[in-house]
Amino acid sequence: MKDTFLLGPVSASISLIKGKYRSRLLLKYPQEAFPQKFLKDWLKTIKIKKNISLTVDVDPINFK
Repeated sequence: MKDTFLLGPVSASISLIKGKYRSRLLLKYPQEAFPQKFLKDWLKTIKIKKNISLTVDVDPINFK
């Protein structure tokens, strides 16, 4: 996607909850873009270890 940037990973502001570490990635894209399809396709191409939990929050209220 043109003019789309993936920023991070960085530690979340609350980086440790219940013994689990948290990180953040930020996808910056043009307002007229529809990133859900891009994310869905991208997530199919990456390998995530079994001990890692990945959650996607589109349009988060905050970054805690």
